[in-house]
Amino acid sequence: MKKIVVLLLVMAAFGGLTYAQRSSVAEKDVPSRMVIDFQRQQLDCRNISWYKLDSASYEVEFIDGDDARQSIRYTPRGTETRYFVDIRYCPGSIKDTIKHRFPKFKLTELSVRSTRRTSAYEARIARTTGILFWKKEREARFLNFDTSGKYLDED
Repeated sequence: MKKIVVLLLVMAAFGGLTYAQRSSVAEKDVPSRMVIDFQRQQLDCRNISWYKLDSASYEVEFIDGDDARQSIRYTPRGTETRYFVDIRYCPGSIKDTIKHRFPKFKLTELSVRSTRRTSAYEARIARTTGILFWKKEREARFLNFDTSGKYLDED
């Protein structure tokens, strides 16, 4: 019994490390120029969450007026908007690439990344272990595709 409890505690502790590189922050702790820019761009949104990525980069996730999930990433290099796409609407070429190049992985999230000059798909794939309701991600990767679905590279 003691071993099971220790095992469960260890699994819970390591489960939270997946998104350890970004930390949630209050809006008042985000630089005002970013908050003002976000409020100017997104008038009708809800469920707003701010994250600090590093000392100079922030990301805001929200639901827009059309009930679509989006995020905007503010970095020293510029602004990047992500439009999350339901996996059911994933282009066939992206599904085929994942199936053939990464057979042990499953598509977990798909978004369209848009900057001032380019747009591209970003697919998050993960390999999971476990049974039934007790599944855990072992490894996650981010793959980049152009707008036609051609595989570009891996982050």
